[in-house]
Amino acid sequence: MSDKGSSFRTFTNRRELLENILKDDEMEKVINKKINDISSLLARGYQLRTISKKLGLGKNELGILYDFAKTRNSIRHKYSKYDQVYMDTYSASYSTPENVAMYRAERLKDKSILDIGCGAGMASIFLSMYSTVKGFDTNEERVLMARINNKKYAGRAIFENGDGTKLQLMEKEYDTIYSDPLRSSSSRERSLEELQPNPDHIMDIYREKVREFVFDLPPFLHPERIKNIPGTLEYLSVDGDISRLTLYSNNDNRRIFQATSLTRNFSYMSDQRMKPQLGDRVMNYLFVPDASLFYSGLHGNYCNELDLKIISEEKRKALYTGDELIQNFTGDIYEVISVVDPDTLVETLKTKNIGRVILRYDSPDYYEEQSKIQSNLNGDDISYIFSFKERRIVCRKIN
Repeated sequence: MSDKGSSFRTFTNRRELLENILKDDEMEKVINKKINDISSLLARGYQLRTISKKLGLGKNELGILYDFAKTRNSIRHKYSKYDQVYMDTYSASYSTPENVAMYRAERLKDKSILDIGCGAGMASIFLSMYSTVKGFDTNEERVLMARINNKKYAGRAIFENGDGTKLQLMEKEYDTIYSDPLRSSSSRERSLEELQPNPDHIMDIYREKVREFVFDLPPFLHPERIKNIPGTLEYLSVDGDISRLTLYSNNDNRRIFQATSLTRNFSYMSDQRMKPQLGDRVMNYLFVPDASLFYSGLHGNYCNELDLKIISEEKRKALYTGDELIQNFTGDIYEVISVVDPDTLVETLKTKNIGRVILRYDSPDYYEEQSKIQSNLNGDDISYIFSFKERRIVCRKIN
């Protein structure tokens, strides 16, 4: 590859490209622009052959830059400098989002941290803004990406190519070992055994040298699968969806469950998960606890304190009811308009000037059912429909 007026080196593969970018800032500027130009054209739907002609890129050069360009589109919502960082497809899929990484960095601040399996480095980079961090990864190219990304964010992390499970650590050399293990995107059976490196293995190696271990785990891993590792299990949500399941394990032998919502600036924890109070009727309001409360199993604790009654629990949510509006409830709140039989639902919606419905109950034919209901409506408002004891609850969303 060559550009008129440019003095930077050529490259024939991705590793050479990354090495040269680290050595030559002018080259990085040119490459960064090319990647963003490819990314922009991909977002507009152009095919590779057309992109090659428009930008004057050879097949080999485009092939090397393509993955970086594609991933920048996928991480646009994750990072403030998405148009400057370097990630391959796998790193982009599983990397820690910036807001989550900053939250964790503050939680673990003022520590000496070893990151085993650092990937493209994003977790380490943000951890390094509050702590001393060294990241290890066996993939040489990802280590090079991490070093470039570290410069982009002015991070203070140090990255090394090597196996972080084979280090000769001095006692108290690190306060904390952090790891976000590799996992198979196609795996259906979520377990510790499928993670690389295995958290159990890391703890067996270093438990005499390090006091605290922090592991990012598959978000829907069942707690029973890690019952032998004590510590705090934090279920963290962003915008109402589960983003991370993190295990903080130290000398405390208890199992503590924690629900954290970054969006709602909320955290709740307990070492016991209480059964909800059962309700037998629909009251004035419906309450759906935040996903962090649901997946942590703490929705019963939280809603019992608010004197709410559970009327339904499905695979991904619990439904509570109460007579009083709770303004600061952590989750979604709905005002109940009507409770009707399914065969009178459409007529009721017509009288309420409803034109669009969002079904909030499990249905094997969700879109077909939603479409059938809406085809008979011509109103202006939106209604949320829940199910209870074979009846339908017509609601207006409050928050």
